Amino acid sequence: MQRKKSSALRNEMEQQLAEYRELLDIKVALDMEIAAYRKLLEGEEIRLNISPSSSRASSLYLPDQHLSDLTNAGAYFTDSERTSSGVQSSAKSSGDIDVADHDMLGKFVKIHNKGKQEISLGSWQLVQKGEGAEVTYKFPRATVIKPNATITVWSSNSGIQASPPQTLVMKNQSWCSSSSLLTILQNNNGEEYASRESIKVSESSEIHHMEE
Repeated sequence: MQRKKSSALRNEMEQQLAEYRELLDIKVALDMEIAAYRKLLEGEEIRLNISPSSSRASSLYLPDQHLSDLTNAGAYFTDSERTSSGVQSSAKSSGDIDVADHDMLGKFVKIHNKGKQEISLGSWQLVQKGEGAEVTYKFPRATVIKPNATITVWSSNSGIQASPPQTLVMKNQSWCSSSSLLTILQNNNGEEYASRESIKVSESSEIHHMEE
């Protein structure tokens, strides 16, 4: 009887997490669309020499109760606000490694191991998509990321000297320089493990992202 209750609770948690992922994907898409429309609106305001619109679309938020339910189910949430750079980001991960940052000017990508075990990155790869461009970087076979460590992969033209395993430099390649970026970390089976999506916006906004 206890086993059935535990199984039912686990299934309910998994269903809630699946629902949240779907809502999060929709929210990210809407935020990016809102940002694009905002840019168009500002362009028209400048062209027509009129004052900025006082009523602009704001970021979307999931209900507090839904966030609370998912937190109790084992999900971890953080809020981020980018004001100085004007960049809005959303990140997700299915494990202990996050895509911690990616430079919009194409200088570097950072991944971070928030877990307590070292993880081998042999045959793992980073795939980055920008405006009309795509770059793939495959980690060297012997690469290992230690607990609570960060690995930075620099573009070949960055002028940075490689110092494995925490400082890696691409060979004859550079990351995308773009106003919108999607960076995906794939495991050795080619499956998406973690990702980060960023877009330059004219106003700061807050978003939620989840790391399982």
